[in-house]
Amino acid sequence: MFYVAFLEVAIDKIIKILSVSVFLAATIGIYDIVAINYSFPTFSYDASPIQITSGFQHFGTAADYIQIMLSILIPFQISEYYDGKKRNVFDLTSLFLGLIFLIGTGRVSVIISFLFSLVLLFIVNIQLVKIKKILMYVGFSAVSLFLFFALIPSFFNNLIYRINSRILERQAHSLEADFFVQNGKASLQLFAQNPIHGVGFGIGHFKLDEFDFSIHGTFFKLLAETGMLGFLGYIVFIIAIFKFVYSNCNNRKSFFYQMLPMLFGIFISSIYNTHFLRIEFWVLLATILVFVNKTKSTRNIYK
Repeated sequence: MFYVAFLEVAIDKIIKILSVSVFLAATIGIYDIVAINYSFPTFSYDASPIQITSGFQHFGTAADYIQIMLSILIPFQISEYYDGKKRNVFDLTSLFLGLIFLIGTGRVSVIISFLFSLVLLFIVNIQLVKIKKILMYVGFSAVSLFLFFALIPSFFNNLIYRINSRILERQAHSLEADFFVQNGKASLQLFAQNPIHGVGFGIGHFKLDEFDFSIHGTFFKLLAETGMLGFLGYIVFIIAIFKFVYSNCNNRKSFFYQMLPMLFGIFISSIYNTHFLRIEFWVLLATILVFVNKTKSTRNIYK
């Protein structure tokens, strides 16, 4: 539906819509976490004092959304399609707020996979990188995050706790340490029950420490719930996406060339998260199709 609706809309207008979406979601989320910590009215009825959710059902859902939106907006900003002479302060502000939003969710798996994308993006553009600009952006972001952490110490403490409990100081026989392994085992056990077409979409659940969890991770979930048919079908789907994007990498400044590092990050994130259930994931694919359609008809979207 997104593809059909925006097929005749200029690419820069589509990007502007996504940029406004990020700006609003980030602004509401950042305001809510500040407001609830200082006893001000909030937009969201269930705003969290330690994580940015911006009205999403779960902080993980918020992180999935912002990762995919940034994975569209950042490649556009550094591609040949963005007019450097018309650089918009609003677009850069949206990106900056989006980065704070992502870190503010505290979703460590998404943050790591997104940082991987940025590092890979830096590497593929190493010859074009302007060190002064990079230092300016990194420095500004670091100072802003420091001020935000100082303003909301509970958020900072939660982020550090999540990093320590999941990476730096994992403790055996704790929920954080055991979850991923148990999730994998549970998915294989469910897969063994019906290896051809799985136990049924949305049915895969397991218990850990008296809590009931649905199977996490795109690949684990598909293996358990849709069996080999669904799992192999999705692998073919992923290969087709990468092949499609790669085939449209006309030059180093191509949107698709810049998109590839972001795609790697999204699919690394999918090991633990389930992107394909999110509407924004299909918006990402539709945006790619719109770009291909537009660039075949013209190389200058501003004419």
